[in-house]
Amino acid sequence: MNAVRGLALVAILLIGCAGGSHGPRSPGAAPSVVREPDGGARDVQSLIAPMTERVVKARKLAMLRECPGRLASREELIRGVKSHVDRELPPDVLNHESRVLQLLGFVPVNFDYPAAIYALLESELAGYYEPADGTMVLAADLDGDNIDATLAHELTHALQDQHWDLKARSKYRPGESDKTAALLALAEGDATSAMVDVLVHRTKPNSSALLLADEMLIGQIRASVDSGPTSSSPRILRASLVAPYIEGLRFVNALRRRGGWSEVDRAWTTPLASTSQLLHVEKWLNHEEPIVVRVPEFKALGGRFRSVNVDTEGELGIRIMFEEWMSMARAREAATGWGGDRAVLVAHGDEYAFAMKVRYAPGAKVAAAFNEVERGLTRKLGKPSEKRKGYWCIERPDRGPLAIAMRGADIAIMAGPASTGEAWKSTGTCAKSRKWSAEILAF
Repeated sequence: MNAVRGLALVAILLIGCAGGSHGPRSPGAAPSVVREPDGGARDVQSLIAPMTERVVKARKLAMLRECPGRLASREELIRGVKSHVDRELPPDVLNHESRVLQLLGFVPVNFDYPAAIYALLESELAGYYEPADGTMVLAADLDGDNIDATLAHELTHALQDQHWDLKARSKYRPGESDKTAALLALAEGDATSAMVDVLVHRTKPNSSALLLADEMLIGQIRASVDSGPTSSSPRILRASLVAPYIEGLRFVNALRRRGGWSEVDRAWTTPLASTSQLLHVEKWLNHEEPIVVRVPEFKALGGRFRSVNVDTEGELGIRIMFEEWMSMARAREAATGWGGDRAVLVAHGDEYAFAMKVRYAPGAKVAAAFNEVERGLTRKLGKPSEKRKGYWCIERPDRGPLAIAMRGADIAIMAGPASTGEAWKSTGTCAKSRKWSAEILAF
């Protein structure tokens, strides 16, 4: 239930291209033409047919039907995204996501999470493909080079939809956020790799994305959100926005190096079961399924609480969470070995608490991962209120205790309970969290 889930839920409903221009925005209604560098103008429809030919050749898939496109102002783009999300997502999904981020301390207690997501998308979204009607919408403020890139990206999404039915695959499915994130990463990695092929073919016909260093392309993706107006967004939102493009590109390029585009096609017909398969290609090749983990119990909090959301974070989501407490390299190492997880958000009135149980795979270095998280938390938050073997906890006056515990192959992370009224206030203690961790790790 971290930010990668919320952004993935929004993005998968409208498959988009991030990394938009930070230049001037187009106010009001969007024009129907694209402005060229020489001052001329071309209707957007006249650009689609030649780009379609280039994308079909690069991606090695047939376009089964035309994909109409139109230009829209940034305001219109976001209105379209909001309208679709309102139709497709249950009303409390993003609010519950916000509560988890607040309890974990990743955003301020008064943070408007839905508004922040849309503000980030408004700045970065260059366009999107709408699986519901098979059309694409492009930001009207794109210049010639950026509109080529966005057209190539979105037309690849159109190919994905026509061959593997993105409309059916992008339906919201409660409790399956890890699978949703894996699907989104496959879609964005596929489209990004094909887009790079199209762009490099202009000057080097025999070149491809595979001849460029993955890390160079990934650096450009990260730079797109770590500079300009988006740089002030919380780190976890920025990391979550670019994660599908970065990890998807790594996965798709690894498959292309192994067996060309046909191997990528196979990933669409043999779907990813988890983001762990995305991050470790051999797990997908070996059909390594996630471990089923029971939902954390919460009787130790008292009988007044009820479950309001249950989900699976996945290795990618947990890694992004760990990055809040340690370096990316250490977070990657601590999350590697993930076998499965289950998380729950519980509530009573305006009181909320969150717990997650992560089960590591056989042979994983669980104790090393726990120690790394413990050190990261101490560096970030200071001296713990309670620490004993396999348990670390710090009491916070507003968000309640934040605790981690380990037993065998399992690590539990707990945040809260806290009252989330006008002024947030802790309603828990480290002693209570220790009892809660024992309950969670007992099975």
